[in-house]
Amino acid sequence: FANFLKKCSDQEDILFDTNHHATDFTSPTTFAEITKVNVSTTKLAKIDEPDMSLIKVDDCGEFECTGLYNVIVTDVDGTLLDNAGDGDGGTIRSIAPNAIIESDCTEMPNWNALKCKSKDYALLVFESKDVDRFKRTFSPIHVKNEELSFDNRLNTHRDHFWNGFYTTLERLSRFGSVVKMNYRYDVTSTGTWPGTMLYQWDGHNIGADDYVMVYQKFTTPLKISIKANGKRVDTLTYNPETRQHFKVEDTAVDTYACGTNKYLAPDQSLTFVVKGPGCKIDIFLEDIVQVSLRLNIPVAQFWETDGPLNFASKMAALLKINPARVVVVDVREGSTIIDFVVSEEEKEETDADKDDKDKDQTEEEDKDQGGNNYQNISLKEVYTKMYEVAKNGEVAQEFGGEVLDMTAQIIVKEEETDTNNNGGGSALKVVIDEQDSDVAEGFVWTIMCVFFVGTIAYAVFAYISMKKSPKTGDTTTLGQAVSKDEEESESFREGGHQKPKLSSIIETDDMKKRKSPLGSHRLTPLNEGGEGKRIEETPTKNSTVETSK
Repeated sequence: FANFLKKCSDQEDILFDTNHHATDFTSPTTFAEITKVNVSTTKLAKIDEPDMSLIKVDDCGEFECTGLYNVIVTDVDGTLLDNAGDGDGGTIRSIAPNAIIESDCTEMPNWNALKCKSKDYALLVFESKDVDRFKRTFSPIHVKNEELSFDNRLNTHRDHFWNGFYTTLERLSRFGSVVKMNYRYDVTSTGTWPGTMLYQWDGHNIGADDYVMVYQKFTTPLKISIKANGKRVDTLTYNPETRQHFKVEDTAVDTYACGTNKYLAPDQSLTFVVKGPGCKIDIFLEDIVQVSLRLNIPVAQFWETDGPLNFASKMAALLKINPARVVVVDVREGSTIIDFVVSEEEKEETDADKDDKDKDQTEEEDKDQGGNNYQNISLKEVYTKMYEVAKNGEVAQEFGGEVLDMTAQIIVKEEETDTNNNGGGSALKVVIDEQDSDVAEGFVWTIMCVFFVGTIAYAVFAYISMKKSPKTGDTTTLGQAVSKDEEESESFREGGHQKPKLSSIIETDDMKKRKSPLGSHRLTPLNEGGEGKRIEETPTKNSTVETSK
């Protein structure tokens, strides 16, 4: 590099200059073993400012694109920064708004950048893999570290697409943040996280033992799982000594691996490690059966038998499924409450597996290397089986305590098809099959149904009995009853029938007991023998009764 000293054609001669059109991302740049001739320090580098005119709906949205705030240039051996043999290089990095200038960094106004002695910087890159990743925006994203007083605000990529004379309003949900290696960062969003995401990092100086720890909080009831470089990595479980959740940050750094993670269901958070060059982390959500089981045993007894690990193994044996599908997410007192989830069986088929499957479609069980038979059953079948083993006493027998109650629900996501051919993935839509119940559900419902039917039957019987009994509060006078009786008798005579009149009614002993102040009582016709005496009724007040002799 020679003669970077003056302006040429009204343009500055800069040894390293960013592309001011690169609004979204600039790949990390590395210098090594270079020779400089006649190069001014002020012309060594320049990092452009974002174009504020692009803050509009059809470009960068509500605030500037942030790609130019996240640029790193690494001098491997000091030949760029003129400190070979005395610090051996360093990093030139951009200055983001409100960025904290660390103690090993010096602000270089002519560069619009920081000159740092450390080379432990990299770009953490993450993106949505859902089908709506060009349509749905969930920025701004914040990448934070309290220890470093670091808070980097990131924007979604700019809209680069056109539909004739109009922009398509499609922006890729991909983000890149400068990070200092071997620290933890909280990544937060103002929107809902996608159902599938990819994390990776880029930088020249990333060693095999270098890492970045990421903490991310979700708002989904689904199980959050990880694959590292295409292979599933199970979450850390419980520490049997402390009886607490293992925390990634509490484990020894030398035990970290690409994909080491801890999923905490109670607060729906995920902590994971991106370690070493080439580490790629896939985050995805799994359909589950979510179960809360309360056993009549002391918590101490639960932990004495290896706690969650032993529980997962025994529960899988009862359900006849792979133990890897059972994950204990919380243990609480009262008596002992175990919250756990059962995920679907993972299917990773090779070409040979597909050929074998075509030959034998009736095989229902998979065998592990130890010879155990596992049934590859659906979540619905797991749900049904879970209640069976709880009700028939198998759970109580296996764990040494009565099942006091149990609730379960099936939680699944609905996948939306990719209509824009954007490379697959799924847009998240959670559907909860709420079948919450306790072990005595069937008995309780039976009792309720019997009580309901009995109540209705009693009401019908009481209504019929009331119809057959004399009405209380009947205001018909005896005089009116006599007049009506005579009218009906006349009509009977005209039809050739004879109906007894009220004057032909006798008074029985039972009638004497049933008399009311109005004289309304049960009336009995005079029998053929003429037994009984005729009623000599003295009219009560407000009645007009005529007696016949």
